[in-house]
Amino acid sequence: MEEGATVRNVSVKRIAKFFLWLFAAIVGLIVVLVMLVSVADIIRWHGLRRGFLDEPGMKVFPAPQSDSSVAPAQGITTITQSGCSIALPWPNVTVIQGYLAKLPDGRGTTFADPATTIDEAGIHREAYGDSTFQANYDYLAAQLNFSPAELTELPWGRTHEQQLSLAIGKSSMTLAPKPEHIYSIILDTVRGFQFGDANRADRFVELRMFDPKDRQFRIRIFPGASHMPWTQPEINFIIHSMRCDDATYSAARQAWDSKLHGHR
Repeated sequence: MEEGATVRNVSVKRIAKFFLWLFAAIVGLIVVLVMLVSVADIIRWHGLRRGFLDEPGMKVFPAPQSDSSVAPAQGITTITQSGCSIALPWPNVTVIQGYLAKLPDGRGTTFADPATTIDEAGIHREAYGDSTFQANYDYLAAQLNFSPAELTELPWGRTHEQQLSLAIGKSSMTLAPKPEHIYSIILDTVRGFQFGDANRADRFVELRMFDPKDRQFRIRIFPGASHMPWTQPEINFIIHSMRCDDATYSAARQAWDSKLHGHR
């Protein structure tokens, strides 16, 4: 009788040791996996730093544009895209295919169709389920004001993925040979950002401005073969002139959206 009890006790101890060993093995495996994931995240993070987070352009942030003066118009040339228009303060400007303007002195500007711009804030909301950015202006401002210091090594999660998307967006706009300076501009009813300095004959200037209904005006200004720079008052004239006809724009935007959905 005692011998049988002893055998049962030994069996119970063996089973207990087995389950204790199994539990320890599972815990050890989890710890190893967590360590491997952590190491992978650290490697990934350092790879991102080497790739673009340590680039000088990531440390460039928008600064207010101090010059708000507007150049006097020598004449008016208007460019219109999908009901949205900009005006240039010169006569005798050659407009090519509705979006490219060539000035008599060799300078030029391009005006992207506002109805075909990407709803980046909407894409962000859909991808991350985050309603922080309701306007594309706010989303662009968050990208340009993003600091690599906000992206820590660990833990890696959904918030970091969103931060990384902002960092990538900023990187695409600030890496060399892109403009070294970014200016925040608010004139009349439009607000946005100017990439690059006026009075530079060797660089282009890009505007990304938004009207009160968040319609985006993307304009690229370049010196051309004449190497004659633009002035800030001339650029401000263009910004002041930005207008949109609601009905024409809405119809163009609807047609563009239908075209995009038809290609999906």
